[in-house]
Amino acid sequence: SVYVKKVLCDDVCHVIAVSRRRVEKEHSMDELKEKRFLEDIGRLKKSFEKGNICVPEKIGERIGRIKSKYPSSAKYYDIHLKISENNKIVTEINVNKKPESKVRGILTGSYVVETTQTALSGEEIWHQYMQLGRVESAFQDLKSELGLRPVYHQNAPRTEAHLFIGV
Repeated sequence: SVYVKKVLCDDVCHVIAVSRRRVEKEHSMDELKEKRFLEDIGRLKKSFEKGNICVPEKIGERIGRIKSKYPSSAKYYDIHLKISENNKIVTEINVNKKPESKVRGILTGSYVVETTQTALSGEEIWHQYMQLGRVESAFQDLKSELGLRPVYHQNAPRTEAHLFIGV
């Protein structure tokens, strides 16, 4: 079930849609990413505690790699390094969850679609938007399973012939 509301603004309209299934799906995806992020940070901390890595630059590089791998989860965590007085080794790694992380779930599963098709109802606009996924899937099938890539042709008739033979 999807809650859909259409809001008119000048010559465009915004369709706000909230789907329970998408809320559940996005929550599970976020939880999985956060779990993997914390596992990677845990492995880094274990490596640090064993003494395998203690140079601040190297630990900073690994933290940067982990953050770039999981940007959606990393933005909700602060990672602080305590460095020795001579700036040569890390003495402690602290990971703290930011308070904003509790707010992130409020808009999960909510979408806003902006369109100039003001004559259509909110439900019709939402269904047309959802059809984009089917179209993208069809193009992905054409490119991968039917072997239509790569297309090296430079003019339209040859490209059309390539597509015709592929399909």
